[in-house]
Amino acid sequence: FRWISHISPDNFRIVDFTLPADGELLMDVDATTGQSDLLTVTGLLTVAGILTVSNISGECHVGQTFNLLDFGSLAGAFSQINMPATQAGGWDLTRLYIDGTVTFVPEPCTFALAALGLVGLALCARRRRKRAA
Repeated sequence: FRWISHISPDNFRIVDFTLPADGELLMDVDATTGQSDLLTVTGLLTVAGILTVSNISGECHVGQTFNLLDFGSLAGAFSQINMPATQAGGWDLTRLYIDGTVTFVPEPCTFALAALGLVGLALCARRRRKRAA
């Protein structure tokens, strides 16, 4: 079983939906427009198979959120989640099973480098103030 969106972004609405263990749900996001496919399940969404998300246009930017799933209730978990490859970050999937959204976030090392730079600047400023006093 494969559910494929043919026109992106596409919205599909159904009462109950089951993705079996051997199934794959293919969804598209469009980083240029900020839109995405949306599967709305007003009743029970049951997942066990693979979720594959593809970016059809543009580069994702930090904080960009895509709503892929709306559901009344949820059972199960995807056996595998394939997100679009990016150059400058990764994907926060913590809200996928809560409200169906995924968010593009910077790489952890980017945060670490920025924090290290700020600490270095603060130490330099402190040292200068001590010398001036």
